[in-house]
Parts: sequence; C-alpha cells; structure tokens
Amino acid sequence: MTLGNTNKNNFENNETPKVASEKVEEKEISQEEFSNWADSEKESFKKETAEGIEKSNSVNLDDETFEKIKNETGVERKLSAIDKEAEQYINEARGQNEKSEIVEEQKIKDSEFPLEAQNQVDGNLEKKENEPPFYVNEIQQLYIDLANKYLKEENQLKKVIIDYYSNTEKLTEELSNVFKGKSESEIKEKIEEVKKRFENPAFFIEHNQKIHERTATFNRTREREINNPIATEDEYDIGAYKEALETQVRDAVFILQKKGYKTFQSGFREKEGDRRQYVDMYNKKVNLSESFLKSFKEKGFEISPVNDSDRTTIYINPINEKPVNLDEWKKIWDEFAQEIPKAEEEDFGDIKRYSLYTEFRKKQDLLKTEKRN
Repeated sequence: MTLGNTNKNNFENNETPKVASEKVEEKEISQEEFSNWADSEKESFKKETAEGIEKSNSVNLDDETFEKIKNETGVERKLSAIDKEAEQYINEARGQNEKSEIVEEQKIKDSEFPLEAQNQVDGNLEKKENEPPFYVNEIQQLYIDLANKYLKEENQLKKVIIDYYSNTEKLTEELSNVFKGKSESEIKEKIEEVKKRFENPAFFIEHNQKIHERTATFNRTREREINNPIATEDEYDIGAYKEALETQVRDAVFILQKKGYKTFQSGFREKEGDRRQYVDMYNKKVNLSESFLKSFKEKGFEISPVNDSDRTTIYINPINEKPVNLDEWKKIWDEFAQEIPKAEEEDFGDIKRYSLYTEFRKKQDLLKTEKRN
C-alpha cells in the first residue's frame, strides 16, 4: 500500500466545489498587524502539515510500518522543505511590507517638509559652508571701526584700510595663511593682543601705513622691472631701484650715499608694534654729536646709533604717542641725511660679497650687455 492510495480514499469527491465570488474590501494594515498575521500563517501551515501526515495513516497501520513507509517515500523531508519555502515567502513578504512602510513614511515626511523648505535648508547649509572663519568678520569689523574712529574722512589711508578690509574674499585668503596651523584659542588670543595694542591710535595708524607702503613699494618695483629695467648710475651705486625704497626714506638714502655712507636697508621695522624706523650701513665709524642728537630730540625723535661687527644701525624713534604720518617721517629723514656729517674714510673690504649689492648689479651688468649687443 502506498500513501497515494490512502490519500485517494480521503478525497472521495474530487470535484472542486464552486465558490461564489465575493467582493473583498481592501483594508490597509500596519506593519505590526502584518507581522502577527505572517507568524500566525507560518505556525498554522506547519501544524496542518503535521496533522496531514498523521491523517495519512487512515488504514491504521502499526507505527513501525507507517514510519517505514514515510522513510521510504521521504514525505517528511519534502513537507519540511515546503515548510521552509513557505517560511521564506512569508519573510520576504514581511520585508517588502517593511520597505513599503519606509517609503510611505518618507512620503509623509516629504509632504510635511515641502520642497521650498528643503531648498531653504540646502541654501542655508551651502551658505554656512561658504561663510568665512570666525576671525575674518571680527578682524574685518575691528579695522573698519578703528579707521573710522582714528582717521579723518579726507585721509587717504582711511580709504585704503576700509577698501582692503571690506574685501572679504581676499581678506579670508590672507588671514587663512596668517593663521594656518593655529588653534582657535591661539587665534583668539592673537586678536585680543591686536585689540589691546590698537587702543593706542599711533600703533594702529603707523602699522597700517607700514603695510600699505610696503605693498606699494613692491608694486612699484615690479612695474619698474617690467617697463624700465635699466638702473640709473645712482641706483647702480646703492644697489637698488629708487622704487624699491620706501617713500619716506628714499631721498635720504641717496643723500647719505653721496656723503659716503654705504646703506643697504632702511625704513619700517619688521617687528610688530615697533614704531622705530632705521637705516643699516656698512660704515663702522659713525659719530653723531650730542648737539646733533639733541636737535632731533627737541623735534620729538630720539636717534640711537648701534654698532655691530659688520654694520652700524641708526634708529629713529618717536618720543610722543602721537601718530607720525609718512610726510612727517620723510621730513625727519631728509633733515637727518642733510645734517649728518660726511662719512669718514674707511676700508670696506670687498663690498661685493654682500648679496644686496651683487645680485642687483649682476642683473644690471647683464641687461647693459644685452642692450649693447
């Protein structure tokens, strides 16, 4: 006897009963309801399978014979495979339903968050990304406010400062290089130092004069190199174009050179907050009388010569806190150069060893040779 025969005995009427069609109203169910239904169907299917196997023994075979038939036909393995396949379908269906709910949930969110609002958020994010670092706005406002506070409307320096610090893009680039590698706390500390120093109008005005003049000097020199590179005899003698000298000290340098002083650096000091201006020369025998020093002190400037192993540096330092503009500086430098006595004769050795002289003169010699050829 086979299981096929026993199953036939259980279904005497093989005709499929006709079921009247019924219109089923669609109902939306939640994820939780669907999961509960899927679990119920899975367990019900397994239970029916087990009961079906038991009912297959409708002829009351003894247990041993019935087990033997089941093993020979492999029915339990097949039914187990069907159980697993059914479970897989149910799980897939559950996953699809979860995905549908997620999509639906996103649709709801999108409807609650209109496109205009999303665009606004995106715009704000882009705006935030394009915003300059915190220190740019702070320094920008600091310089513009102080220019308005310390400088008169007709002052050209005021316009220069406001124009420069109003250019956010350029200022951001400059300050990013200045503060590169600095932490936020270090940057804030530096800004506070600047604020404190600029409480003195003299520091603010003279600092900005220095920056503006050095920029102008660089631009003038580049233009001269391009348009008229051949140096004059006086320029060849001092080892620089006149445009390469800061305007307040330029004429004084040429006067000093004619008096026998071998100058090679002059103008504003590099150190931040240092109000002094200076001139470096290779002369070692520089003697300034007490009366000479006193006359400049009465004008509000202290002159201090400092002798070093390879040079003499002469510093001119404002005594008063009042800011000194470039015109005032030029007047003091011109008076200094005119009143200083002629240089004493001394052996400078091989002055060509100094690069500040040799590089400029080498280029000039080459330019003159090319011009002749």
